[in-house]
Amino acid sequence: MVATAESILAAKDITESVVKVEPWGDVRIRSMNGREFDDFMSYALEHKSDVRGTRVRLVIACAIGADGQRLFKDTDAEKLGLKSARALGELADAIAELNGLGRPEDAEKNS
Repeated sequence: MVATAESILAAKDITESVVKVEPWGDVRIRSMNGREFDDFMSYALEHKSDVRGTRVRLVIACAIGADGQRLFKDTDAEKLGLKSARALGELADAIAELNGLGRPEDAEKNS
């Protein structure tokens, strides 16, 4: 079947997954929509020589509650950045994979 504009616009194409992150427990994540992805990529390109905050921005954009709404607000970035680097890394890696991105540290090596 060949896709039509209507079938593409009606498609339920935002995927979700649950990631076990120690010591936080199970964290629900989702893929980004096109606008969120573009916003993230704009941030990453603008700050490509300074990767601070990249993982946090991925988590803020994609960690969701049972209701499907974001767990964190953009204003939570500073506090979230003070959490475990290992836990943030595990979650950011899972989010990157779900969104078809390379791992954040791979991008850092390639710049």
